[in-house]
Amino acid sequence: MRTLKALRKAFPDARLNIDPNGAWSLSEAIRLSREMSSLITYVEDPCGPEDGFSGREIMREFKNATNLPVATNMIATNWRQFYHTLLESACDIILANPHFWGFEGTIRISQLLEQFGLTWGIHSNNHFDITLAAFAHVGAAAVGNIAPVDTHWIWQDGQNLLLDTPEIRNGKLILPSSPGLGVHINRKRVEEARRLYESLEKHERDDAEYMQYLIPGWKYDSKRPCLCR
Repeated sequence: MRTLKALRKAFPDARLNIDPNGAWSLSEAIRLSREMSSLITYVEDPCGPEDGFSGREIMREFKNATNLPVATNMIATNWRQFYHTLLESACDIILANPHFWGFEGTIRISQLLEQFGLTWGIHSNNHFDITLAAFAHVGAAAVGNIAPVDTHWIWQDGQNLLLDTPEIRNGKLILPSSPGLGVHINRKRVEEARRLYESLEKHERDDAEYMQYLIPGWKYDSKRPCLCR
């Protein structure tokens, strides 16, 4: 939060959000966020399940205590979870990533949220350049109140599975002009990636490997800030 205050001072017109990924306890999240309404646009997944209550119930309590807009891409990732999130009024912004909703599901979510007066968004593209093109596609097709679509620089690591990888210039994605997703697959690189994938002993996503790029020996701890080691 000190960092966010410094960023607001340096960039008074910037949109600032924070995403603890459910790492804070409810009391911690309330204490840290209560005075931040003038500084941040929304808080994403500030807290998670605790004391026998679901993440949706805890997020509803956080909203009651802070009156801050709350976003999620953790507690509404399928239709059943989405239903319960709406029932609890736990979130204002549903980040409906096409990774788990697919194209059709992502756009259907935007249509429903428009009717309910809530906000649609997508967040954290970390699946190569093909998915970055998919993010641009659904971002252009979604309806209603849309939160700015974002990505992370660290994931764009030169995989180049496309012949025409989308470019990010001056902080914005350059939209393609070709039909469909507007990109063309590099079949050779995709085949190389397939062989690498099949040679691996396990296929689970390992974010620790990416963090170890920044902090040698980094290990996951759900209740500790990721950069404080």
